Amino acid sequence: MTKILAGELTQIHEQNYGVYGVRKLWHAAWRAGWDIGRDQVARIMKIAGVKGVCWCCQPVTTRPAPVPDTRRDLVQRCFKAKSPNQLWVGDITYVRTLSGFARSSSIRSPRAGNQQRQRRSY
Repeated sequence: MTKILAGELTQIHEQNYGVYGVRKLWHAAWRAGWDIGRDQVARIMKIAGVKGVCWCCQPVTTRPAPVPDTRRDLVQRCFKAKSPNQLWVGDITYVRTLSGFARSSSIRSPRAGNQQRQRRSY
């Protein structure tokens, strides 16, 4: 019986784009004509390896490299430039939006920022 229910719950889960968790899958199984308890749905989902989507979880944006980074450090971790256009610094940031996440990137010269601050101070 568990194998039959596991196949049916997996099918219902796939029909709903694989996003249903225990509660919604329990309701969907009831609508499909299966008289089954919520805890039993949770147990069968665990056995079948079916998981719902958690909207509150953060995406993994940084993953450690499997090997050490062997690239050369071209600026020796000194982010100060003596003249304009000598050094450029970039950054990528993940921004949460209503539809998910967006990547925001910026590239700037540290020297240009210093010149702008000096102009404002006059």
